[in-house]
Amino acid sequence: MREIYIFVGENRSKTAKENGYSWQECQRTGKPVLSAIRLFDALSKNGLDPRAQVIFNLWNDDGSLNRFIPEILMELAEDGETIIAMGQKVQAELQRLGIEHKPLIHPAARGKIASKVLYRKHFREVLD
Repeated sequence: MREIYIFVGENRSKTAKENGYSWQECQRTGKPVLSAIRLFDALSKNGLDPRAQVIFNLWNDDGSLNRFIPEILMELAEDGETIIAMGQKVQAELQRLGIEHKPLIHPAARGKIASKVLYRKHFREVLD
């Protein structure tokens, strides 16, 4: 298993925007909130430092595609980095753009996968 991965999410939720939460702020403070809680838990339980990972959102807060991220992701993929697409919307867009990635169920998903044990297992399977 690598030490650093490139995680790609959709965009900030309404709650995240209202409270000023971001992936980067969660990494900086070491205090995950919302979907970062499940992602950071899975990272930690699989021996990875959440603060060392690269995490982008593909869309801006206004819903527009971030014009820089696809180009950055293409370059990273060409350099052999492992890109993890969180959620079906991101997976579909990366597929459309021709960016190689591994599909991960979004950390905010509901249902059985919301179980820490099941999400950790799914996470490990995706990264292996």
